Amino acid sequence: MSYCSGPVRANKVETTLHLVTLEGTGTSALTVLEGGSGMTITRTGVGAHTITWASNPGKCLGWSAQVGGATLTNVDGFGAVRTAYVPATKTMTFTITDELFAAHDLSTTEFIDIQVWFSSNDV
Repeated sequence: MSYCSGPVRANKVETTLHLVTLEGTGTSALTVLEGGSGMTITRTGVGAHTITWASNPGKCLGWSAQVGGATLTNVDGFGAVRTAYVPATKTMTFTITDELFAAHDLSTTEFIDIQVWFSSNDV
């Protein structure tokens, strides 16, 4: 399998993609498995977490999040919702939900992949 080594292309100029994979810990802060450079993730409540960027990455264009686990049926129907990105505090809050849309703390066999797109052209 080959991977593209070139830049990410988008229909918006000066787009950056911020990637992070977080592993569950039960009722503690999520553990960063991959990515997350320039980001700090803190737990603020059941299933609730805040991402804080070290510097303002620009205007948030969108995000995507996928929940996975060692046993797929354990996370079937799980998802995540987020607040708007707040440039003044460089933060975005998200909540992980289970199949009944209730806030959920990820266990050590569960993880979440998050991608957030920004445009520095619209700062």
